[in-house]
Amino acid sequence: MVAARLKQLIPHDAIVFFIYEDGRLMPRYVHGVDYDLFNSIEMPLGQGVSGWVAQTEKPIINGDPAAETKYLGDRAPVSVLQSVLSVPLRGRDGAAGVLSLYLRAKQGFTKDHLRLLLAASSKLGLSVENALQFEKAQDTASTDFLTGLPNARWICVHLEQEIARSRRSGTPLAVLLSDLNGFKSVNDNFGHLVGNKLLQQISKNLKNACREYDQVGRLGGDEFVFVLPELTKERAEELRPRLELAVEGAGQSICGAKVVTASIGCAFYPKDGSTAEELLSEADRRMYEAKETYYKLRCEAPRLQVG
Repeated sequence: MVAARLKQLIPHDAIVFFIYEDGRLMPRYVHGVDYDLFNSIEMPLGQGVSGWVAQTEKPIINGDPAAETKYLGDRAPVSVLQSVLSVPLRGRDGAAGVLSLYLRAKQGFTKDHLRLLLAASSKLGLSVENALQFEKAQDTASTDFLTGLPNARWICVHLEQEIARSRRSGTPLAVLLSDLNGFKSVNDNFGHLVGNKLLQQISKNLKNACREYDQVGRLGGDEFVFVLPELTKERAEELRPRLELAVEGAGQSICGAKVVTASIGCAFYPKDGSTAEELLSEADRRMYEAKETYYKLRCEAPRLQVG
């Protein structure tokens, strides 16, 4: 709605709301020409037109949109846009983000356009800040702080929803549980900070190994859960080695060696259970069978605690 009103006040071919996160400007809302280009930007503070506006908290009129991606160097994509009007969005405690409008025409914006955008930005900054605070509160309730994955509470609710969908459509559903072998040794030998980095990298790798619509969550410790709609037993067996490689690759990346492996258990709706509790219980049982097999092969007793 805000974007539509701005379009009436100030003609433009593209609009981007950037928010300030961890020293970078991140696109939160993008619409118009060069959507893919702007949606992929993670602009360092002080770089580009919008980055300079964020750092100085001063507006720019008729800047060069090509500057927005120069921080990428030789691989920077080229925009077809020729003018940018960019203003800071101020919250209660300073810059909340940047609002940038773009045109195909050179020198396309006027001082009247700047005046109108500055008048609107005073209210937009507080609105953006309030929206981000609400979003953060929602994320905290459903997201694991360390890895950014859905937490146990959210993933269990999601699993119930997927069970209901599978029941209606008659489609298969797979639930996987994965526990790390060797993670306690990582903490003991490398320290907990490295252990945390390893969990973060494993989370990214596991997510990348799955399909876009699959859900990967962290149950806690070094245990992960996968909710995989429309996945048959045969396809799950094809996925298993990719997940194992994802875990082992993370260890190689963070610790320089194959320091962890994964034990994985699978359960399938409706054969192995018709509720979330039944499916998770069966996947957990099979995961510990896999863990016992792993430690028998290593001539070790299976661990009784997560590690």
